[in-house]
This record gives sequence, structure tokens and C-alpha cells, in this order.
Amino acid sequence: GGNYLAAGNETMVNIYDPYTFQIRTTLRGHQGTIRDIQWLMGDKLLMTVCTHGIVIVWDTEWATGNREVEGSFKIPKHNAFAYDPEFDVLVGCTEDGKTRFLTEKGSNCIFEYESSPVQHTSVLISKRQQAIFFGTSIGSVRVFLWPLTELQKDNI
Repeated sequence: GGNYLAAGNETMVNIYDPYTFQIRTTLRGHQGTIRDIQWLMGDKLLMTVCTHGIVIVWDTEWATGNREVEGSFKIPKHNAFAYDPEFDVLVGCTEDGKTRFLTEKGSNCIFEYESSPVQHTSVLISKRQQAIFFGTSIGSVRVFLWPLTELQKDNI
């Protein structure tokens, strides 16, 4: 990682060479203002989320910016997303206190649970620690082993 710099520009994402500040490519496809950008797999994939609830995971190895995952999650509103390309799992945390695990490029919900009495406000999948971290609305952090097993799902 660290070979490129990504910055939201209204509904577009500009990818820069961090040494020359030249624009490498511009990714278009969002309807709302970009609110979250996250690099995945070094600089190979880039996940972007806009204010309209659209999540796109881009393949940034080619200047075309092919879309690997695209989904619209408007209702209920989502606080945070994370994506694991190895298992093709998109994790979404909603304002109504639910956390959803989706496969098939974000189209199939395989698991959902209530995070009450708190909301998950951020999520991070760490391959190095083999864990998924959730920041909560009360300032605490919840940590689970990653990937989730059936036994873990039963005990959440």
C-alpha cells in the first residue's frame, strides 16, 4: 500500500500519484457526496461510500476503475461498511442497530444481528489480526474473530 492517494471530490473520487500529485484516474458512479474511502488489499481495491447509501468497491489496478462490488443501501441508513474481498463479504452497520453480512457482491444477506443496546458506528476488518472491530455509539470497541464461524454467529 501507500502507492496512491484517493480523495473525494463531490460525487467523484480522484486517485493521485502521491509523489507528483498528478491525477491517475477519476472514478465516477456515485449520486451523493463521497463520505467514506477505504483502501483494500494494498492499493488494488478501493471502497467508496456516498451520502445516498451507495457502496462501490473499485478495482484500481487499471485506469478504467472497474466496479467489483456495487450496492445501494438507502433504507435503513448505514453508519459504516467494510469489505473482505477474499471471502466476498460486505459488512454493513445500520442506524437501526443491525449489522448485516452480505455476499454475492453485496446482494445476499447471509447473517444479521442486533447490536443493541448500542449502534455500531464504524467497522474495520483486519486480516493481520484475523479480527473484525466495531466502534460503538457509546465509545466502546467490540472485537470478534474473523472470518466468523457458525459457532460465533450463534453466540453474538
